[in-house]
Amino acid sequence: MLLLGVLLGALLTNTVFWDAVQFTMSKLKLRTGKQLKKANDTHSATGYTYGMDHELLNLSQPNTLWLNMGYWKDTEDFVQACRALAKKVIDPLKLEQGARVLDCGFGCGDQDLYLMELHPSCSLIGVTSEVEQASIAHKRVTEAGLASSVTLYSGDAVDPASWRSADSGRPFSHQEFHSQVYDAILSLDSCYHYNTRQRWLQLCSTSLRKHGRFSCSDLILGPGIGEARKNGVRGQFTLLLLRAVLSFTGAPWENFVEEKDYISRLEESGFTEVQVIDISDHVFPGLGGFVTRHKRSLGGLVAERKWWQYEGAARLFNWLHRNKLICFVLANGSKA
Repeated sequence: MLLLGVLLGALLTNTVFWDAVQFTMSKLKLRTGKQLKKANDTHSATGYTYGMDHELLNLSQPNTLWLNMGYWKDTEDFVQACRALAKKVIDPLKLEQGARVLDCGFGCGDQDLYLMELHPSCSLIGVTSEVEQASIAHKRVTEAGLASSVTLYSGDAVDPASWRSADSGRPFSHQEFHSQVYDAILSLDSCYHYNTRQRWLQLCSTSLRKHGRFSCSDLILGPGIGEARKNGVRGQFTLLLLRAVLSFTGAPWENFVEEKDYISRLEESGFTEVQVIDISDHVFPGLGGFVTRHKRSLGGLVAERKWWQYEGAARLFNWLHRNKLICFVLANGSKA
């Protein structure tokens, strides 16, 4: 679904579309009959071209499996950028000794390992929609000696009845969920995917203790939306494509609102002291630059098609940022 959205996003502007066409054509190297014969002769003589396949034998299991857009203000390193963004979300929680934390959308567990590194006395429950990622995260948490402090589930963040233990598959019962009261709830690069974010915010509000803290990184509509709405047929076409792209990426259109409406929704859900900070300039350009550099540094080790979704996403987000259609924000507040 994400790839379909990215491909559709490539049509949003002539520049993006024709850059993609040019890139594709550059990869279609046509051979002459003589070149094809030579290539066929080589394969027929050996039956197999060895090439650089042995590179696989030199790869090691990665120490990290981060996947967020990163905060790139003072770094060009992916892991550092991901940790920096995680810290931007964790710090506003103001976690105290022994705090109970709910993390929605924990990926492969890096952000939870990092949170426990920063606040080792906390206890944490996490849920993510990806069963395989939940299993990997559980294994990593266990290997880190944190199984008694961190409990992980797979399921829909807005539907606790769907949660299943990443370890045993045991359901997280309705009664069990409602018996839990949390001091803090966070979501890192995840809640704009929820169906819907508003349902999730209401769930957060009912699950937090009084004065408990909420923090997330999120996507909202930017000021360029107003310009597009005033730009006649072209503007309406842009808005239509934007809505289609976001839908194809699995993010409900209902979740995308302008800042004033976003703040109102947080307040309607029972949060006070709401802060919304636009950090787009330190997110989208940095991510796009990293994807380009990282692909070049690997020198063809990874198949070209593996890069499509990341290159496409980087191009799309850079276009959205350049035209101020989407903003990347940090949001936090306190339960009234």
